[in-house]
Amino acid sequence: MPPRVDDNLCDGCREVRAAAGVTRCEAVCPGGIMVVDPQTLKAFCREPLDCWDCCACVKACPTGAVAPRLAYAVALYGTRVGYEGGPDGCRWTVTGEAGPENFELPVDTGW
Repeated sequence: MPPRVDDNLCDGCREVRAAAGVTRCEAVCPGGIMVVDPQTLKAFCREPLDCWDCCACVKACPTGAVAPRLAYAVALYGTRVGYEGGPDGCRWTVTGEAGPENFELPVDTGW
């Protein structure tokens, strides 16, 4: 399921694109399917069925504009997934009926 991009938060990585020519989500997408619309300068997944659900674009987005989508069966129950990244690692928060659960991944995992 492709990621959701919040157009209100996406700034098209203006500074990064000016220097590198691509946005962060474009640079990290292993399938090469995250792109920026040249007219709106907003990111989107150009081939939703080809998305691997790796969430690399979610982790790379500096504004938090890219978010994972939940399968209908999970979303039906009001579950939400949040992501926070920082220099020490990343943290996923899954909030469902039982409350929030946190999962942390430090930077030095060797992955």
